[in-house]
Amino acid sequence: MQGDDGALDDLATAMADADRGGSLYAAADLLIQLAAERAEPDKVLRVLSGVRPRTWLRLDVEFRRWSHSSDHWPQIIDAAWDGSDSVALLLVACSGDGRRRQRAVNAPLMVSDQGLLPMLLIRSADWAEPVRVDAMRALPAALHTADTDALIRAAGVATAMRDWRRGENAIAAVASALRTRPDGTLAAARRNEDVHVRRLAYRVWLEPGRADSAAVVEAALAEQDNVCQRLCVNAAIRAAGDQHRDTLERLLSARFARVRAEALAGLVQIGHPEAGESLLSDRSAAVRATAQWAMRRAGLDSAASYREMLLSVGDSALRGVLAGLGECGTIDDSELARGYLGHELPRVRAEAARAVRRLGGPLDRIADMITDPAPIVVREVMSALRGQTSLPSTDLLWSLLSEDQPPHVRRAAFSLLVGRDTWTRIAAGLGGVADSDEKLRAYARSDLTGWLDREASTTYQKPHPSTLDHLGALIDAAEPRIGASEAHALRWHLGLSS
Repeated sequence: MQGDDGALDDLATAMADADRGGSLYAAADLLIQLAAERAEPDKVLRVLSGVRPRTWLRLDVEFRRWSHSSDHWPQIIDAAWDGSDSVALLLVACSGDGRRRQRAVNAPLMVSDQGLLPMLLIRSADWAEPVRVDAMRALPAALHTADTDALIRAAGVATAMRDWRRGENAIAAVASALRTRPDGTLAAARRNEDVHVRRLAYRVWLEPGRADSAAVVEAALAEQDNVCQRLCVNAAIRAAGDQHRDTLERLLSARFARVRAEALAGLVQIGHPEAGESLLSDRSAAVRATAQWAMRRAGLDSAASYREMLLSVGDSALRGVLAGLGECGTIDDSELARGYLGHELPRVRAEAARAVRRLGGPLDRIADMITDPAPIVVREVMSALRGQTSLPSTDLLWSLLSEDQPPHVRRAAFSLLVGRDTWTRIAAGLGGVADSDEKLRAYARSDLTGWLDREASTTYQKPHPSTLDHLGALIDAAEPRIGASEAHALRWHLGLSS
């Protein structure tokens, strides 16, 4: 084996590979050799300090295998008991022998060396009760002496054990330690990249009497994890009485929809359902639904508000107003929505089409939008027309398959043709398998195969002779693409001679 520095470099490489999900065999082998050669423990533990929490859990299992087979094991055990070798103690703490694990967790070095804290946390969930009890007894002192970085790393290991049968021991111990630390430690933990560490830190920080309400609002506005957002908003709601209404009103402008919705729900809880009117045109359906609920609690008519807003709202909010009207208006409101089918903004046109569909309005003008230059509009048109047997006309749909049409229009036309009658569907599929558009070609191939596998055997009617001749010609043309077997199956189901 090369010198310690080279071995440490190799260990760092092996641990980085393990963090990416690779094997721990090389890392365990290197650690055992470093321990046997009495490498400087601080240097070894410094390499391990950057290891991901779940890699620590895997290391525990890997070391247990090695403890039964390594020739170095006797000398590692001797080194572990001399009171100065943290790496040897770390390895023995993973031994398959419960008495050795128990002796390891009771060693003074296990408490004083914060590099061993992850292993002490793991032993707090040990399957052997004496080991578990002694590890839990040692944890408070070890956590108390750990610096901020070590404590946050410990939180990562503890939360990685959250699904373990006895993993709550480690989480409870770390949470208790975090409660004794100044706000700076919790602030650092709340910024950690590990979302589970952040959630634990938020739960401690948001315990009654600790966090300032203004800071909680700022955290809710900035935090991206939805669980942490909810914790902050719920804390703000608990703290907000009538005199602190402004605390929740600030959250109504949060960029995260969940925060806006929960803040509004909080305002309703403290007796201000009228606040829902400000979010009626929100871009989020969940927030609009909460706003409409608040309006009902206030005895107000959301649909009437949407109708009034259409008279004055700017383009930036128009989409949300149309969406809201489509959610709670009546069929008479479909005429209002139809007035925006020709709007210059594609998203507004799409929302208008969706509103008309939801309100049960006539679909003729929506059918005319099948050739809209914006894919987002055509997708909404598709949703409105799916299942219709006459809009648009089948002849128009066939014409829209021509190569001079935009890809999104051609795919929409194909999809609507497939949704017509069985023989139109098969004709479209047979033509589509040779199309120049790869996506349309794949769709056609898949649909033909799906019809043969799931529906052909229960299709008892046969097509008109003229249609049959046309389909036969299409099968002949498509056979090089679909294969002789599938072509034969199609002819058989259609009653054509093969």
